Amino acid sequence: MTTISCVAVKDFTVDAVEKQLEEYVQTWELQRCWLYTLDFLFRTEEEHRTFYHYRARFGVPTAGEPVPGTASVRFDVCVSRVGPAAAPVEVRFAVESSRLMHAPAGTRFREEWLEDVVERKTLLRKEAGL
Repeated sequence: MTTISCVAVKDFTVDAVEKQLEEYVQTWELQRCWLYTLDFLFRTEEEHRTFYHYRARFGVPTAGEPVPGTASVRFDVCVSRVGPAAAPVEVRFAVESSRLMHAPAGTRFREEWLEDVVERKTLLRKEAGL
């Protein structure tokens, strides 16, 4: 398992965390055919913390399907406004269609999670006649 080296609360910027998320995703043991984009989506405020939400969208483009089915991974980054400014921000992630939040330090990402999401979407499209 690879952990993510998080910036300190005092050094937080949307771009700095996006760079660290990119570095973290690069440690996942995925076949080279998976391409992805990572985007900052929005932020939400609570009394003592702010959450920054990012999405990585994965796909496997081919000559026959240049715009493939996709699977997303949502990252939630928590920046606390209480506690030490040198503390790292907290990062959690969830694979599309799952509520289970994973901590990078406690979870080994599995390529099958992406494959399962893409496969389920493909079956739904076929059933819908699309």
